[in-house]
Parts: sequence; structure tokens; C-alpha cells
Amino acid sequence: MSRQATEGIAAALGAGVIYGVLTFMFGVLLGTIRIGVLAPALGPFWAVAVEAPAMALIAWLVCDRRLKRDAVPPTLAARAVM
Repeated sequence: MSRQATEGIAAALGAGVIYGVLTFMFGVLLGTIRIGVLAPALGPFWAVAVEAPAMALIAWLVCDRRLKRDAVPPTLAARAVM
């Protein structure tokens, strides 16, 4: 494996760890809001229906930000590692 490929994999691994931690933190925050506020007001189904798109958007934005900030190369190996 070339040095450039190794650096790309290392960047992807670091970006993936940060992505996972940030997404988990937002999930805990939104889950707390869902259980404490939305579920009593809307019921469990609608609370999840409101939370899921917000969580998907957050995951998408965090992933995009990490890809750009950590310069993860656009290769299958690097993106799979992330």
C-alpha cells in the first residue's frame, strides 16, 4: 500500500470516529427530547416520525462536514473505512 493510500485510510478512520461520536451525541440529545417532550404530546409513533428525519439530516451534515474537513479521499476503501 502506498504512503498516500495509508494517509487516506488514516484520515478516514479519524473522520469516522469523530462522525460516530458526534452522531451519537446528537442522537442522545434528540432521543431525550423525543422521550421527554414529543412522545407525551404526540404519542410514540409520531415522536419517532418527527425525530427520524431530523436525525438523518444531522447524520448527513456531520458526515459531509467530516469528509471535507479531514480531506477523506473519494476512494471506496477510504469511504468504507469511514
